Amino acid sequence: MPCDKRQDPEGLWEVYDSESDEAVVVGGLPLSGLDESEAGEAIESSIGAS
Repeated sequence: MPCDKRQDPEGLWEVYDSESDEAVVVGGLPLSGLDESEAGEAIESSIGAS
């Protein structure tokens, strides 16, 4: 699953699946409301897991 991050109007970050444009969900929770470094770490983790 190719992932990317985007910033919402409030300045928080979301990790999303770039194919479906949906937020990535881990453990039943979406990866949203993150700061930029947390979003980057989540993407790096998903790349390492694939």
